[in-house]
Amino acid sequence: MKFKFFIFGLLFVLLSISLFSKELVIDSKFLIRNVSSPFVLNNYNAIEFEVNNSVAREVFTADYDLVKVKDFPLLDGRTVNLSLQRDYIPFDQNTEFYRGTKDGLIRTKAPNLMVLSGKIEGEENSFVFLSFTDFGILGTIQENETQLLSISPKFSSKDNSEHILSNANIQVSNENEIFKCLTEDYTGHSTEAEDLLRFYKEDDVPLANKPLLEVKLACEGTADYFKIFGNSQRALAYIAAVIAQSSKIYQEFLNVRLYIGYAVVWEDDWDDPYYGTKNLSEKLQKMPSVWKNKTIDRALTVLFANLASQPANETVAGISFGGTPYYGSLCNKDWGYCVLGIRGNATYPTLNYTWDVNVATHEMGHNFSLPHTHNCYWQPNMIDTCVTGETYGVGDACIKTGNPIPRPGTIMSYCHLTNSTHSVQLIFHPRELPLARSAAERSNCVKQVSSPYISLLNPLGDRTYVAGENLQIRWTSANVNYLTIFYTTDKGLNWQLIADNVPATDSIYIWTLPNIYTTQALVLIRDKGNPNVADTSLKTFSIMPKSIEVLSPSAFEEYAVGESVTLSWTATLVDTFNIYFSTDGGKTFNTLETQMKGNSYEMIAPAIQSDECKFRVTSTDGKIIAESELFKIGNPTGSIIFPKGGEALCANSTYAVKWNASYVNKIILEYSTDNGASWRKVSLGSLGAKTGSYLWRVPSRISSECLVRIRPTFNENEIARSDSLFSIDSCQTIGGVISENSNSKDYIRNIEYIPDDNELILEFGNLEELKNPKLLIYDLLGQVIYSEKIYYNINSNNRKSIKISSISQGILFVILNFEGGSKFVTTVIVR
Repeated sequence: MKFKFFIFGLLFVLLSISLFSKELVIDSKFLIRNVSSPFVLNNYNAIEFEVNNSVAREVFTADYDLVKVKDFPLLDGRTVNLSLQRDYIPFDQNTEFYRGTKDGLIRTKAPNLMVLSGKIEGEENSFVFLSFTDFGILGTIQENETQLLSISPKFSSKDNSEHILSNANIQVSNENEIFKCLTEDYTGHSTEAEDLLRFYKEDDVPLANKPLLEVKLACEGTADYFKIFGNSQRALAYIAAVIAQSSKIYQEFLNVRLYIGYAVVWEDDWDDPYYGTKNLSEKLQKMPSVWKNKTIDRALTVLFANLASQPANETVAGISFGGTPYYGSLCNKDWGYCVLGIRGNATYPTLNYTWDVNVATHEMGHNFSLPHTHNCYWQPNMIDTCVTGETYGVGDACIKTGNPIPRPGTIMSYCHLTNSTHSVQLIFHPRELPLARSAAERSNCVKQVSSPYISLLNPLGDRTYVAGENLQIRWTSANVNYLTIFYTTDKGLNWQLIADNVPATDSIYIWTLPNIYTTQALVLIRDKGNPNVADTSLKTFSIMPKSIEVLSPSAFEEYAVGESVTLSWTATLVDTFNIYFSTDGGKTFNTLETQMKGNSYEMIAPAIQSDECKFRVTSTDGKIIAESELFKIGNPTGSIIFPKGGEALCANSTYAVKWNASYVNKIILEYSTDNGASWRKVSLGSLGAKTGSYLWRVPSRISSECLVRIRPTFNENEIARSDSLFSIDSCQTIGGVISENSNSKDYIRNIEYIPDDNELILEFGNLEELKNPKLLIYDLLGQVIYSEKIYYNINSNNRKSIKISSISQGILFVILNFEGGSKFVTTVIVR
């Protein structure tokens, strides 16, 4: 199987490609430009740059094992090299996306999302996650415990190119309003040590060896969340981008990934079921009543809300129904809910993507049964004491008094409240992993990830399609994000690209069929990230161009005014036609017929004189066009060549009537034996005017007043007739009249005609007296039909047998030439 790949000129110039390692390398100056630092606020500095979206799209969709971005800028003026790979997208073709409108739920297409993740080269503990959407790049770069950066598009960017790279700790401008979680954390009586004794299994396999599990999410965006973006596709893309990075964290630490099975964004306040709730807590309390009776398959429902819509001084960034350690609230229709507070960056005109990922991962962590890391569940050996009961009013802090001990912190901590970075590492603490993994394993709706598959639904084969028309390539798939589609015209020997980076969620790709002819076409559709996941048409199919071919009239055919002109054609995959006629070589056309069925059309030649006539036949849409060769229309003319007049034709013999004719296509050949008073047809049907001759079986009627003529087939108007009368004779005898113009010696003694053998027998005498005798025979038209020297042979009885041509008839002239004289004989041949 051979594949043809094409590298676009832009990337050919900008990228360095290793064909052996399938590694793509790009200098960041081609990806981003106009880097500047216009923002400085309380040391929360940021840089602004523009993304070259056309290059970014090529980079994010490149079919390579590794993508390297050289010299990517950081906030402190340094640059680093990013080493990235394609990563999981948390939805597929089976995900349902909706817009919540005043007209109800309207199904909408999946957002465009492409993901790369990896590390900073040379920094093993770094983390990079970048998502490319239709409105820009969203991403996180974590260089070390204290350097966590966020990339988001600038709100005011008209072409989605302007972006801001900032510290991830700039979610608020007032440090007294640093947000926290208000989840009702675990208040049970067990502790970590007690639960380890209860749930520990000696034969438990390492987490890395356990199967990858999938938690299905239903995601919802409130109307005030929609207003952040003003566009459902952007709002849905942001949900997907947040869940994508959160899923990356869950998969890395728990071997569990998140999958969006359903997502809706409410566009109108009055249709939003959460409209009127004051804060995130009230929204969470309402979620069970909104969702409990829905049949949507889900393990967890996640609500995205606008954090800025809360009352003034509200500091809750997210809230969730937690669950008992090792059990959680996944798959629980009463408790499987959480709310995320999303807001635009309070410092810069952009989103705060990395903070939102942190909130999402944190709140869902509670549904996975995880308490806060400062909760008494972890005593006596606390994971952290970043907060105490006296700091920020944290009610579930196990340590009630004293000063907190700042740490970098992990996802389930409140360490962002007290450390200098106001952020946490995007990791789960190792002591949390058994709880969260166990909760996923114990949830009855959490399943192992199924293998990716693609099934091609159309074209399956065994059909004929029209070149140039659109063909729906349809498929179904699971756990596949982007597709590459190929076709072959030789049953799979060679493949050509139809489309690359096709979202699997589209389910349909409209392919404009190439203008080719083939009976061995197939379509191949495959996972862009895994060529082994693919499907092809079951059987070959045909692609045929629509075509029309004019068969008649032929080039330079001539027609008489009033004569029927037959236009005929063949067509492939066209069954209705428009017919046009031109008298000026195709410069202008007049319409003769529209919406016509069939494959021929009869036109009566109009009263014109033109050598540049032509027909045009088109499909009714005018896309398929065929034209005839040029032909002629005019008043017919002609002449009779033979018999011109004066000839004597033998009755019942065969005679070649010859004529010429112009501006007529078909003629009737007729004869008269009464000087034109009446006419009879020479042949039963019409004759082609341009054939110019016809072998006529001369009738048996004896007459000296004979004529032939030609006329059109459609009227009695004579085109031409013989110049004068000729005769039809019985030709029953052979007679000879010998005239001498030399000595009176008898050199030609006798002529005998043998009809059965079509022979003349000539008897000579005294040939020995002649010097260089030569015999010539002429017909009435003066044509030589025989010529030969005569030699005296004493043993031959001086007889000569001569075969006469079948077209020779009537009067023959026999001449014997010799030096000093000649003999002339006239004879009549009977046929």
